[in-house]
Amino acid sequence: MTTRSLSSSTTTPGDNDNKNGEGETNADLVTKADIINIIADEHDLSKAKSGRILDSVLDLVVESLSQNRTVRLASFGRFEARKVESYKGRNPQTGETLVIPESMRVRFRPFSAFKDNINKKKQV
Repeated sequence: MTTRSLSSSTTTPGDNDNKNGEGETNADLVTKADIINIIADEHDLSKAKSGRILDSVLDLVVESLSQNRTVRLASFGRFEARKVESYKGRNPQTGETLVIPESMRVRFRPFSAFKDNINKKKQV
């Protein structure tokens, strides 16, 4: 895999101290806009065209999963949609018993090349 500089051009000084609501700082976050910019720069494309390509890929993944198809991306991983049967739960505020309806959940299973790359980067 290629090593890229992901210095965020979309944040301003001081933003890195702010939490994004999910426990990460802005410095820990790579956004869709960042990915679009990298694709545009690396492949000499406009940001608009890069955005359309990324949207097409993401739409294809979502559409495939909604049809209960597995999506495998070589050297990356596998996305699977799994049906979760309905089950009983409780409202934490009232203690009332509820039936949680069946739903589809997405599971991502990284391939070993992906895991090896992540672990190699952390050791440096």
